[in-house]
Formats: sequence, C-alpha cells, structure tokens
Amino acid sequence: MSDIWDLARELGAKIVFFKPDGNVTKDGMYYRDISTVCLNALVSEKRQENVLLHETGHSYYGHQHYSCHAKGWSARQERQANEYMIHQRAEEWLAQYDWEPQYIDYSAFLEYFELDRKHYSLAEEVFTEILVGNKSNHCCLQ
Repeated sequence: MSDIWDLARELGAKIVFFKPDGNVTKDGMYYRDISTVCLNALVSEKRQENVLLHETGHSYYGHQHYSCHAKGWSARQERQANEYMIHQRAEEWLAQYDWEPQYIDYSAFLEYFELDRKHYSLAEEVFTEILVGNKSNHCCLQ
C-alpha cells in the first residue's frame, strides 16, 4: 500500500520519523500547524501506514482540532479517522479475493494489519457496509 505515502505527501504533509523515548508511547502523531506526520521509526511499516491512513482520514473528513472541543467531539473525530483507516485496509483485504467471501475472519484481518483488537466491532461494521453496499449495487446493475 505504498500509495498512502504518496497520498500523504500530495496532501502537503511532511513525513518524519522519530525514535520514542520513555515519554512517547504512540505509533505516530500529526501536527496540523506545521503539516507534519511523525512516525515511530521502531514500529513496522504496516503500523506506520495505519497512522498515515488514520491521519489521512482526519483530512478526508475535514476535521479541525480546537482546545474548546468537548471530549465527545474529539472521540467522534477519532472514530471517523479509524473508520477511514479500516475501510482502506478492508478494501485491500478484499482485493485478494476473486469473489466476494462468504465469511470474514475479523481477528485474522486485525492481526494481519497489526490493528488493535479494540477495532473489532468497527471492522465488522466497515466490512458489512462494503459487502452489503456491493450487493445492493450489483442487484441494481442487473
């Protein structure tokens, strides 16, 4: 999924790598005011791509961060960015099939893309949206 690196750069984001110290536990973060995505140099490329997809999701939805935002507003934005990331990963996962799969192993999906188990229910929602959406599109084309 090397395209995500190009997409991030096309959106004007600089990408820099850091080696975390004891104070930083994140895989990455985005600094909007200087348009820079900082990626943990010690995590895998898949996890770095996940951060890029997540941050691209914020851009896709036009999210703005204001210190006056309520926690619920921030949680909503984080969920949407995670949904964007998982949607991109789900499309990549489904591209390996020549047919629409009957069953999705969500645990295997999360493990393959090194995504946290907390995203399990969101992955279910995203796959359902993609697959049901595809079925409704197919029936309309016939």
